[in-house]
Amino acid sequence: MKAKIFWLTGLSGSGKSTISDGVNERLQNRGYEVKIVDGDDVRESYSVKLGFSREDVIKNNLLIGNLCIQLSDSFDVILVPVISPYQETREIIKNKAAGNLFHIYCNSSIGSVVSRDVKGLYNKAKKGEITDMIGYSKYSVYEPPEKPDHEVDTDIDGITVESATNSVLNFILSHVDLKSI
Repeated sequence: MKAKIFWLTGLSGSGKSTISDGVNERLQNRGYEVKIVDGDDVRESYSVKLGFSREDVIKNNLLIGNLCIQLSDSFDVILVPVISPYQETREIIKNKAAGNLFHIYCNSSIGSVVSRDVKGLYNKAKKGEITDMIGYSKYSVYEPPEKPDHEVDTDIDGITVESATNSVLNFILSHVDLKSI
């Protein structure tokens, strides 16, 4: 396994994809081969459609983890912006990656992500159009990582996108072989 996998977990709207996009650009500018494995994109590519029940979310996360491990010989860094709400599942994937996976927790309060609601999902959940919104709906919990390898505060009053991206970039650079360009 060549690539280091950086799994960004947090509520929907916590900045996982935005940070991944910024980090991706900066790493590529430094000569790294980077792949973003976005949970929404992967979910849409399955021949069998998964829902958002606990079982389907776990299955989806495990499939994403296996995909990252399969891709790891082709890249230096794999970024995985996925809600991945369950501690147990995150640990299973980390163990499978044999020391090459790091959890980055994009920590944002429910109030902050609801006020941003970039995809309009929380509004749909509020209206009852989505009944299993992770971290918002009564029976779809989000379990914050017990001991993330890195944590970045992405609350509205936390830090800027630039600062959050720099924080994650610096963490990643401390765990990958430095490229000399």
